[in-house]
Amino acid sequence: ELKRLIGLDLKPEFLATRLTHPNLLEVSIMSAMAVQHPEEVLAWLSLFEDSTNLMAQSVFPNILKEHPEITAESIAALLPAGPHREQILGLLRAQRDPVAEATRLMSLNADTKTRQEYLWQLASAWPKNRIAEGMQWAINNLAGDEFGTFFCEGAKQLSRTDPQQTVAFLGQITEPRLLSVALAESMSGLVSQPAQIANILPLVSKLEGQQRAWAISSLAQSWTRADRAGVHAPQQRVRARRVRAGRRVHPALVRRDRHRREDHPVLDRVVMVAT
Repeated sequence: ELKRLIGLDLKPEFLATRLTHPNLLEVSIMSAMAVQHPEEVLAWLSLFEDSTNLMAQSVFPNILKEHPEITAESIAALLPAGPHREQILGLLRAQRDPVAEATRLMSLNADTKTRQEYLWQLASAWPKNRIAEGMQWAINNLAGDEFGTFFCEGAKQLSRTDPQQTVAFLGQITEPRLLSVALAESMSGLVSQPAQIANILPLVSKLEGQQRAWAISSLAQSWTRADRAGVHAPQQRVRARRVRAGRRVHPALVRRDRHRREDHPVLDRVVMVAT
């Protein structure tokens, strides 16, 4: 029935793995509806009583992609006076002038939770060709948890289009916990360009203890998903050399010959975890 009404084809595997997560099923349904009925979905979001973060991350991009003609001015009269009406209008205004909308947000007298939620959504919906501008705005205008909220989401978005610039922004972070979270959020985008791995390692090296372990695990998992052959290539070359020499190979002996630079203890650990 969902497939007939809104074109959503829910595979049995999807339902089997998500029976304990009804919110994910709800998001899938609303994301599909957003393509065919964007005004109605935005009106529903306006009246949504809980946090709209999960919905906004999935639903809003579909509307922006499929219905660029929808603007704050064109939809304002159709949105009911719900808890999230102003956030929706603000995110639509941000598509035209994100810095102006961000500046307007900072002037609002909203409670901390609402403001941080809106900052996260603003970073997520920031126009893709201007995300670096948003990151610089955050560095210049935000602090504390508000900065962390915007920066981590902004880094994730920017890493998908410009990993090199994302690394440059991450290099400006001196607070270990924030750096660890931001790295984890943006890692899948960063490793989409294998050449950036050599630039990620110094950032991971700034961390210690559990934060370093978390970053290493994130890098190992993301790198394996993005470039499995690249992860295993140095292991195979070292193994072949040592077998020819009549010696056994231990993963700890695998080195970063793929990058043709000096040995790096962080990379050694990453390769071991990936293995």
